[in-house]
Amino acid sequence: HAEVFFEDIGLSFFKNFPNACISLKEFGVVNKAPFEGDTLVSARAFELVADIMSVISGDQIKLKRLNLLQPRMLVQVLADGRASYDIALPDTVTTDAASDSTSDIALKIGLESYSIEDAYIVYKDATMPVSVEVTGFNHEGSGDFTESNFDLRTHTESEQVTVTFDGI
Repeated sequence: HAEVFFEDIGLSFFKNFPNACISLKEFGVVNKAPFEGDTLVSARAFELVADIMSVISGDQIKLKRLNLLQPRMLVQVLADGRASYDIALPDTVTTDAASDSTSDIALKIGLESYSIEDAYIVYKDATMPVSVEVTGFNHEGSGDFTESNFDLRTHTESEQVTVTFDGI
């Protein structure tokens, strides 16, 4: 379980005309027990640019671009295997109710490109034990995500990566 916070949410049809731009500023996810108060992820901004006509038609939503700006991530795994990213609420739907569902609508979403800019990532896993700290992480990718098989073109760079395994 976790708490989500954000400062501002926006929708613009002019910034990337004729596309729609949805933005979320100064947002994050703060863990609850056993990681009480630890921020799993926070970011300066998240931007999503979508082809407005594809959103209206509903057949397939075409996302032009997804950007995550200055994310800060702290992922932890305790010695007993509990992980800070396991924040989903338990499923309360019974199997009988799920099988009675008449909704077979599949949501199709295409994505042209994505980027992560200036990320700071910390991963601590007590089950191994290993910790990784990544600073100045930048990553971008593009491809036709609607296809079963496609070429994913990526570029990744980082200022510094520090790995500690069993104290070394």
